[in-house]
Amino acid sequence: MAQPMLKMSGSIPWFLFFIAMVVEGSCPSNCDCGAGGDGSQVFYCPRASLSPIILHFSPGSLLSIQCPQKMSPMNYNLLHGLHLGPVKTAELRFCPIPSNLPSYSGLFGVLGVDDVKVLVLEFMTDMQVTLAQEHFTGLTSLRALLLQGQGIIGLKPSMFEALKDLRSLTMEGTMVQDSFSEDLFSPLSNISMLQLGSNDISHLPERIFFENIQLRRLNLENNNLSQVSPRIFQTLNSLEVLELQSNQLSTFPHDIFWNLTSLHYLGLGLNQISTLDVDIFAYKPKLEALKLFGNPRLQELPGKIFHKLMSLKQLYLHLNALKDLPHDLFQELTSLENLTLNDNQIEVLLQDQFRGLKKLRNLDLKGNRVLIISSVIVSIAILSTGTVFVYYRYWKVLRLWFFVHGYCSCILLEEELDQDRTYDAFISYAQEDEAFVVGELRPHLEDKEPHFSLLLHFRNWLPGAQIHDNVINSISASKRTLVILSSAYVASPWCQSEFRLAFNHQIETQMNRLIVIVMGELPPDLPEEMQLYVSQNTYIRYGEPCFWEKLQYALPHYKQQKTINQNHRDDGIQLVDAPL
Repeated sequence: MAQPMLKMSGSIPWFLFFIAMVVEGSCPSNCDCGAGGDGSQVFYCPRASLSPIILHFSPGSLLSIQCPQKMSPMNYNLLHGLHLGPVKTAELRFCPIPSNLPSYSGLFGVLGVDDVKVLVLEFMTDMQVTLAQEHFTGLTSLRALLLQGQGIIGLKPSMFEALKDLRSLTMEGTMVQDSFSEDLFSPLSNISMLQLGSNDISHLPERIFFENIQLRRLNLENNNLSQVSPRIFQTLNSLEVLELQSNQLSTFPHDIFWNLTSLHYLGLGLNQISTLDVDIFAYKPKLEALKLFGNPRLQELPGKIFHKLMSLKQLYLHLNALKDLPHDLFQELTSLENLTLNDNQIEVLLQDQFRGLKKLRNLDLKGNRVLIISSVIVSIAILSTGTVFVYYRYWKVLRLWFFVHGYCSCILLEEELDQDRTYDAFISYAQEDEAFVVGELRPHLEDKEPHFSLLLHFRNWLPGAQIHDNVINSISASKRTLVILSSAYVASPWCQSEFRLAFNHQIETQMNRLIVIVMGELPPDLPEEMQLYVSQNTYIRYGEPCFWEKLQYALPHYKQQKTINQNHRDDGIQLVDAPL
């Protein structure tokens, strides 16, 4: 989804949407200055221009710069004389590299800004940027760098030489693909978080992470990796989170993860894994969550593959092609709380299949071809009551929920599960579909009975906040995520990222929270997560008979008529009132 932009009226000057608040001595003569709705200072340079550079400035906190399309770097000279002062975070959206100044530090010098700790750079597709060392020279205080947008097409090998104290690097939704040299990250000896998702990476050099021994979180999800080098993670003994979901990985060297002894989370879902070595998860005493779901070629698992994973609490094995489960597959998972096996091809469950899983709370087996259950006895000792639950089920979906407070609840009311979620639906859509969302969808759902409450980015997101964080918070605060699936949505990397987050959230919560509205024909060449969803779930097609009735049925149901208050929220998301 595109970053929300200020809308201008042809008959009313854009600066009249803000309360004029000219600060003596801080507004250059060639700029218009005012105050934003969030209390920040706002600058428009040059004044009375239909395509100004727009700056939002919150002293000590945030500087956000949004540039007009195809702006010349020479236009930065218009910003002389602002004398803004120190900020923690600086964002530049769609702004050209300041080639007429000595790197970004030169631009901050023009603005009177110093002590920048976090730098966010977003480039539009037609900008075609290759980033190099000289662009970051002098940013000695920088601790976090976020690079976004398809306008980034290349990285020079020495790019990070000037950023040796960097702690966090996020690079998502770019077109860098395979422009990773072997020593690209070598200067980043203090880096602790490296986010490289959604960059269409198909190859990584074997030694690319060798010098990053302080790394704790590595995200490589939603790329195009079909294999990884046997030694690529060899030096990452401090790594706690490794995310490899949504690639094309089919096999792994048997010892590829052995040195990752500090690992807490390993994500291998939504790949093409067909076989796994029995020792692949060896030496993982701290592993708490393992995701192996969504591998349609995975038909079997070795009996001792989870041997000695004593700390494992979450194991996701759904949406695979598992047929037979070894009788001792889960026997040593004494800390296991959540186990998903739904939507496989399991036909037989042995009597002692789940023996010893005394902490198990959620066991999901629905969507299997259960032809025979050989005296399936699943017994859980609950606290000191010694209560034993015995559950038999033939020819039907099987789902068991175990709770440790003396009760077994297999059905929970929707209102109870959603009581902490403020909004009925978060709307995820491409900018090209905004007319439908604003002019038709919102009025129908909000203004008519039963008055659903919607979370809309242009109304409810705080300008300047990180898009990724806004999306995660929006999904978590909403009972449903409503996706407007169109050709424009499929073509947008931001929309794909939103869908992936919502899809993964549905899988993790094990609730059907995702609603898809297809605009026109189903777009061809859907990304893998979208293909998987539409192949296994019913979607709603806009314009079909009873469209609004089907949509209302898919949204949350309530026993009583609910009352909504659009101006009061208490969910941690900051709201900004804006006219529709």
